[in-house]
Amino acid sequence: MPSPRELSRTKMMRSILSLGFAQLDAGGAEAVNLRAVARELGVVSSALYRYVKNRDDLLTLLIEDAFRQLADAVQHEDPRSLAALAQAMRRWALSHPQRWALVYGSPIAGYFAPERTIDQGTRVMRMMIEQLAAASPSAPQPSASRALLSDLSAIQREWAPALDLAVIELALDGWTHLIGLISAEVFGQLGRDTLSEPEEFFTRAVERLAASLGLPA
Repeated sequence: MPSPRELSRTKMMRSILSLGFAQLDAGGAEAVNLRAVARELGVVSSALYRYVKNRDDLLTLLIEDAFRQLADAVQHEDPRSLAALAQAMRRWALSHPQRWALVYGSPIAGYFAPERTIDQGTRVMRMMIEQLAAASPSAPQPSASRALLSDLSAIQREWAPALDLAVIELALDGWTHLIGLISAEVFGQLGRDTLSEPEEFFTRAVERLAASLGLPA
């Protein structure tokens, strides 16, 4: 059983995260402020340093948890279906635009995400890669340079040794395509009146992606 001290720490961390997300949702990453969190908790800011080192550390905690929330939302759907994975990503992003912006938007000035964010940050990508075991690209890919083949081989060794390099390249292309499609809608990059049915457009785009990989949508 957790000790009272451990339970107290867990409760405080949950409160810090909750208030951090409230700031983020209201005003974006620039609104995240450790002193304001301390005021909301009714403690001096120095008291928080036992839990969060500084603002960058708070941003890192928020990034890790935002990635976790996204992955959990996708996991709740059918992770074996590219369509379900993509639609779950889109729904979460539209419900939490500032959290999506935190993890997939413009870099935060002066902040660099540490390696500890990678584990949660790659969960959804790993789900997508697991679907590609049965992939069979619909068209041959043109020859790649030695440098690109080296990069793709490194990805293959780390993530999916059983997949062909052509599938690895299409998967990377598809992943960045999904992020771009969702971001364009979340950030209004296509203009307010361009698409009256953005969900249909997104669904058709995912179907084309699945077809290019030889997967059921």
